[in-house]
Amino acid sequence: MPTMSDNRRRRIVARQNKLENAVKRTEKAAKRARNSDGAKGTGKSAVKAAR
Repeated sequence: MPTMSDNRRRRIVARQNKLENAVKRTEKAAKRARNSDGAKGTGKSAVKAAR
């Protein structure tokens, strides 16, 4: 069986990373939405805005 070319391997790995990053991005967005709902006015940004 021939070995996989470096170019092909990089394309496959890049595709897998894109998929993983898309999943992580949606999870982070959901987490940010959850956290911003329950704790309004308690984060560092709220403290900075109050100054």
